[in-house]
Amino acid sequence: MMGKTSSVLTPAHLVGKPVSDQGRRKRAGNNLAASNSDCWHKIKMKREVLLLLLMLCSHVVALKKRCSNVEVQWQCGIQGMSSQMCVESLDGSITLIQHRETVCQSQLRVNLTLYSSSETLSSNVTFSNANISQFVLESPNGTQIQCRPGTASLTFNGERGNASSLMDIRIENIAFISCGPGTHKTVPAALFFNNHCQIAIHRTHVDRSNGVGLAIVDVVGKVSISWSTFSRNTFQNGFGGGVHLTIDTLSDKTEFIHCLFTENQASLLQQNNTKGGGLYVQYRNESRNGVLHIQNCMFSCNCAHWGGGLLAMFNESAYNNTLLIDFTTFESNCVGLDYNDSMAGAGAAVTIYSNATSNRAHFSNCNFTGNVAPWGGGLFIFSQPDLILKDVAQNSLKISGCLFKNNSGHIGAALYIYCNSPASIPQHCNAKPVIAESVFVQNSDLPKPVTSISQSPYSIFHIGHFPTYLAQKLEFLNNVGTPLHIHETSVTLENDTVLNFTANYGRNGGAIMLYGSWIAVSNNNVLFFSKNRAVTRGGAIYSFMTEEIYLPYSRHCFIKSTSSPDPTHWNVSFVFNQKHSRW
Repeated sequence: MMGKTSSVLTPAHLVGKPVSDQGRRKRAGNNLAASNSDCWHKIKMKREVLLLLLMLCSHVVALKKRCSNVEVQWQCGIQGMSSQMCVESLDGSITLIQHRETVCQSQLRVNLTLYSSSETLSSNVTFSNANISQFVLESPNGTQIQCRPGTASLTFNGERGNASSLMDIRIENIAFISCGPGTHKTVPAALFFNNHCQIAIHRTHVDRSNGVGLAIVDVVGKVSISWSTFSRNTFQNGFGGGVHLTIDTLSDKTEFIHCLFTENQASLLQQNNTKGGGLYVQYRNESRNGVLHIQNCMFSCNCAHWGGGLLAMFNESAYNNTLLIDFTTFESNCVGLDYNDSMAGAGAAVTIYSNATSNRAHFSNCNFTGNVAPWGGGLFIFSQPDLILKDVAQNSLKISGCLFKNNSGHIGAALYIYCNSPASIPQHCNAKPVIAESVFVQNSDLPKPVTSISQSPYSIFHIGHFPTYLAQKLEFLNNVGTPLHIHETSVTLENDTVLNFTANYGRNGGAIMLYGSWIAVSNNNVLFFSKNRAVTRGGAIYSFMTEEIYLPYSRHCFIKSTSSPDPTHWNVSFVFNQKHSRW
């Protein structure tokens, strides 16, 4: 066994052919070359993968790296190169932008990102669509901009001469503190926008401005403001405390969604003509097709002489404009309590002037709570008569699904609808008000010494010189003051309308007072009176007819029908339960 030699495993054993030493050396060399080639190929692939990973890692690091305070990105025109720079302060970034405006040969696109928690604005700054086509001011974590008092504001001027270009503006997650009054004498503001702009403001707070918080004047493009707050701004003896909005001929849609207007003022003690403490809206002369939508907003603790929370004005010649307010609350707003003739609409006020046509104002599913005003504590509606008498009202006013609770006032503690039409001529107010599916509960009057019946309505819902329509179901519950006072006009109940008067307390009329007026009933109406009381006359209804008024009805009949003059043919129910009065 020791004499035997062991065989060596070679490639020849695998193929079954003998291989010479020279062949073995040649094959070994070939195998080594192939092995080295494979090795280098694998190393090359690993090196390329490693380089790629390094590049990706460095790119990720670059993406994560950002400026400490302010990042400015800009681009000259759509085709221009985009540039970026880190700046130490907001003032410094504005200086950089203004410099780029002068050197950019085409419209500048700017993105200004604030990373610090607070910045300072030291001067009034104006940007124009002549130089800038897009401006973005944003903060990923929220930044507070503290303005130098009385000397710092932002103005975006979309010049009319450059009508072909809208300046696209977006502001997000920024708080502006103590800014204004800006450079505009008519409407001093912390933020001012006018003419050819398109505006998107989101999660922005404007507080303690020396002037209006936000002014939007005759803006052509769409305006969208959401989840923003306007608080403690003051425009003394002016129009608008929180926001001033004028809608012009070419205005697009404007919307306020989930916004808060609180503790704003447009008032001065010695003045009596300030308007719109929280929000002032003016549909200018010749304005066309403007749309304002206010949804899920809150107006609280604002003050002005007309419209403590909100005032909307449809000026003469305004045409086909729309004001839609839904799911919005007006709470604890005021207009002052000196009882002069310019204190109306603590929660909100709407005025429609002569020759305004085809305009619409609609309050839907709104709450008016705890507002105080001599006239119209919750809501005041004012209209002028048509200069040219027409058979059909030219504008539409509707209040539906609303709650009026705990409001106070002298005339119309909850709601006052008034047309400035002389009682001596047939009434041709230029609007048709419809009140539907609403509740008036626990509202109260504000007593004032008076000398005659006509001066002492002490009413909750007051209608003066303004033919009005009631629809669906209206409830008047536990009010102090006559719930429904109709003064020298008519009220028409539409088909299937139900009125419920329960546990109210009035002076003249525990539920209804008619002064030179009448109610027109329709098919399937129900009027229910329960537990109402009057201090003097009419536990449920009190009617007082005047001699001088010119109206087409019999002075001895205050209930009429829209369908038949014969009461035996009326499908109407009057239900009286436990009424009380001294007379």
